[in-house]
Amino acid sequence: MFATLVKKEREQLFNNGKLEGKLEGKLEGEVIGIQKGEVIGKIEFLIRILNKRFEKISPELEDKINKLEDITVIENIIDNIFELKYTKDVEDIIKQSEK
Repeated sequence: MFATLVKKEREQLFNNGKLEGKLEGKLEGEVIGIQKGEVIGKIEFLIRILNKRFEKISPELEDKINKLEDITVIENIIDNIFELKYTKDVEDIIKQSEK
């Protein structure tokens, strides 16, 4: 009887651990999804304002911007949009972030 109780308790703890692990994994996945969505949204905004600022950016620059994953680089370009004189200035910021 005691062995049966121990076995049931162990199974319950195991199942609770599995549930806790699933919930943690789901939450982590949601956080990552939100962060990726935020990056994508800022990239889309950045491309729109660069196209307005410089008439039309090159497909090569747009491709480089679309590959950015560091939100601080994207925000840095957005924050300095009025100081940028040439699209090369944007490319320089991206190059500096790769170092």
